[in-house]
Amino acid sequence: MDQGQTALTIAAGCFINRRRSELAPERGMPEAYIESERAAPQMIVHDLLDRGAAVDATDADGRTPLMMAAMQGWSGVIRELLARKASVNAVDHLGRTAIDYADPEDRETIGLLQMAGSHPPTGRSGRTVCDAQRALDKLGYEMPIIDCIAGPQFRAALTKFQKDRALQPTGELESATRLELKVHQ
Repeated sequence: MDQGQTALTIAAGCFINRRRSELAPERGMPEAYIESERAAPQMIVHDLLDRGAAVDATDADGRTPLMMAAMQGWSGVIRELLARKASVNAVDHLGRTAIDYADPEDRETIGLLQMAGSHPPTGRSGRTVCDAQRALDKLGYEMPIIDCIAGPQFRAALTKFQKDRALQPTGELESATRLELKVHQ
């Protein structure tokens, strides 16, 4: 386990296959490879659930596999988790549900969650790190992978941004930094 994450939580939120499938066309990879990369998380999630993984297990922040899949926009994984009775309205430690983790532009993910009975978004985004990574990247602070993880590369870019904007260089997404990046929590 990593920071309270189970194998299922990690598989449901895996961004690596998405990145590989995005890069594959420019690298001349065949369509079959691209499709296998897109399908891999759903197959892994399916296998883990078949082997007894808890569909609503939570990590240290109270996030479920469904929340992680919604954050990454993995529609196949979302379908698999919902078919296995994942709680669409489970709440994390900050009171957010899976729909709060979905990209507001991702109509497919939002539609799947709504069809499963999701309550409306709470107005508290579960995508703060994702949104901050995108904002930093657009401002020229290199974020080669938008992985929604507050890891060392993200913290380094955030600290540089904070120094450049005369903010306290904490490497954390505190309110002044979120305001400067135009990122809502």
